[in-house]
Amino acid sequence: MTSAELRLARQERWAGWLKGEASAAGLRTLIENAGWLPAAANPEAWPSLEAWQTASTVAAATARGWLAQLAGEREIAEVRLWPSGPYFVTGEMLADVCAWRGDRNPARDYRQDVAKGRLSPLAGEIYSILERGAQTPQRLRDELGAQRTSLPAVSRALNELAGTLRAVRIAFDEDEPVWQALHLAYPKATRTGLQRSRRSAAATMVAHYLQVAIVAEAGEIAQFLSPVMNRTATETALHALATARQIEADSLDGRPAFRGR
Repeated sequence: MTSAELRLARQERWAGWLKGEASAAGLRTLIENAGWLPAAANPEAWPSLEAWQTASTVAAATARGWLAQLAGEREIAEVRLWPSGPYFVTGEMLADVCAWRGDRNPARDYRQDVAKGRLSPLAGEIYSILERGAQTPQRLRDELGAQRTSLPAVSRALNELAGTLRAVRIAFDEDEPVWQALHLAYPKATRTGLQRSRRSAAATMVAHYLQVAIVAEAGEIAQFLSPVMNRTATETALHALATARQIEADSLDGRPAFRGR
C-alpha cells in the first residue's frame, strides 16, 4: 500500500464515523471507534471532536454538554497525557491506560513524587484537596488562599496532575470546569486497570490503533502510544498479536508495516 492509498482508505473509514448520530450516544460511539478522540482537528492524523462537530453540524457548546453528560455517567474520560492536547477515551480504554500509568497507591505515590521533585508542591497541595471531592479552579484558589496563588497557577498545577494521570476534568464548561482525583472519579476503570496485566493492556491498545489506522508502521504506533508505554512494550505487543494472527504483516511505501484484521 502507498501513503496516498492509505490516506484515502482512512478518510473513507473515518467519514462514516464522523457523520454518525448527532447525540450523546453518537458521540460515545465515535469515541469508542476512534479509541482516543482528540479535541482538535487533524484530518490526516486521526478522527477528532472538531471534525465530528463540523460533519454532524453540532455546536461546540452542545458537544461540551454531551461530553459532560457522558463523563458524569462515567462512559468517557478526558486524558491529558499527549502534548498535542486532550483525548477522550471510553472507560474501558481508560482502564488499559491505567494499567500502565495509574498510581498503585494514590495517597502515597503523589507524596513520594512531590518529595522527589517529580511533582510540584502546589500540584501536591491541590491533589490533597481533590482527594476530598470535586473542585473548580476558583474554589481551589479560594481554599489555597488568593494571596498565595493565582488562577493561572492553579490551572497549570491541574494540568500537571492531569499529565501524570492523577486528576481529570469531569465537566467541560470553559469558564467553570470541574476537576476530581482520577481514582475517585473513575473507581471502576482505575481498579480494573490495576488488576489488568500490562501485556494484555498493551496488546488491546495496539490492536485498536490498527483498527483505526488500517495500516501503520511499528514506529508510528510506538510514537503515538509513547505517553502511555515504552517502545519495547509496543513491539512486544505487535509480535504477540502477529503470532496470534490478530494482525498481519503488510507494507507501506515498501517499508514493513502491520495491518489490523
